[in-house]
Amino acid sequence: MSRPSEPAALGMISAAELLARVDQAYERLTWSEVLAGAERAGRAEHVAVARRALDDGPVVTALDGLAAATQLVEMVTGQRWSLMLAARESGATWDQIGAAVGASGEQARSRYREAITRQERCAPQFHDAARARAALTTDDREPDPH
Repeated sequence: MSRPSEPAALGMISAAELLARVDQAYERLTWSEVLAGAERAGRAEHVAVARRALDDGPVVTALDGLAAATQLVEMVTGQRWSLMLAARESGATWDQIGAAVGASGEQARSRYREAITRQERCAPQFHDAARARAALTTDDREPDPH
């Protein structure tokens, strides 16, 4: 049987590793539910299969999975703003960016503006404010009115 993982030990690991941990926790949850249902129904063969899956799989708890999911969301959100900047610098319009993120162009632009404002306030030493703000120009390259 595998050893339990430690949420605090997640540190800086890749998105793929974080997603794998989330998947493992969810798979364990699913097998636990299958086991409970099989036990209630008196299905000995299904109980055996579920127990074997739980015994053979990694022990990634719901808390482990939640910690990994939280870190993954934070990582991907941070990458989102960098990709929005890169898209603007490569000529994408705010409407195109909005479509890519499931929002209107103005909503995407507003979310980006809020994100870079937070970055300027919280970690200015890691932020190129002039470059980030240049991406806020309108699609006809007029300065951002905000």
